[in-house]
Amino acid sequence: MSVLSSCLGHPRIGANRELKRALEDFWAGKRSKTELLAVASELRQRHWLAMRDAGIALVPSNDFSLYDHVLDTAVLFGAVPERYARVEDPLARYFAMARGLQDKAAGVDLEALEMTKWFDTNYHYIVPELEPEQRFRLDARKVFGELAEARALGLEPRPVLLGPVSFLLLAKWGPFKGAGRHRLDLLEALLPAYTELLARLEQEGVRAVQLDEPWLRSISINAQRAHFVARFARSVSFSAGQSSWLRRTSRASRTTRGSLPNPAARASTSTSCVPPSSSTECLVCSENGRACRSA
Repeated sequence: MSVLSSCLGHPRIGANRELKRALEDFWAGKRSKTELLAVASELRQRHWLAMRDAGIALVPSNDFSLYDHVLDTAVLFGAVPERYARVEDPLARYFAMARGLQDKAAGVDLEALEMTKWFDTNYHYIVPELEPEQRFRLDARKVFGELAEARALGLEPRPVLLGPVSFLLLAKWGPFKGAGRHRLDLLEALLPAYTELLARLEQEGVRAVQLDEPWLRSISINAQRAHFVARFARSVSFSAGQSSWLRRTSRASRTTRGSLPNPAARASTSTSCVPPSSSTECLVCSENGRACRSA
């Protein structure tokens, strides 16, 4: 029996903080967009080759970010607030959401999206804003661009994606939006975009995908966790040759390897109230649009 080694993700900043310096120079107007993207590409290649040379059999892709992986996911699925649409350049729009954009000549004055802590760590992420009738549209240029870069080096990477449940729960409603609704109400609208992305990756010959779902580790009741995993599994199908890596925790390296649960295996709690054992709300009741009996 052979054992394959893997890496869940590689630090992106560079051994000598090259990404930080390149970003600061770009924001200060000392480097061009082309120069910034060249630094990012060189770092990705260096990290992939370092992992390969260290004996890592399954290297990750799409784990690199110019700013934040949650913001990357919002862009990936088209969850970009309307006020940023006037910024035509995709990279400028991305940084406008991350840092804000003030341009008096162009009449642009945009504040950055909210930033908050990633669970109980000191890492901060950009909080996506959602609309109650949010329409998700796939923009997978980053995912497939990095896949092509890795393959040009002779590698077959495993793309890393933030899972749909965690993405929605890490987001928030836009200003004056979503009163009385739970963000997980958007799960049915979001899952087709994930399905489309996974299908396109399969068409490109990708054999494994890593889905990071840290919120599933934070939901204290196992039955609730099983409910959402089963629901996602019912919505997404993998071919016999494509597998998933479901990462459930925000800190420890605990990963479930293999296919997602059998779509036929429905969680018995999918319509039952599951009282929380902590301050975590009963997400099953919230999802089904009813008052929680445990409240």
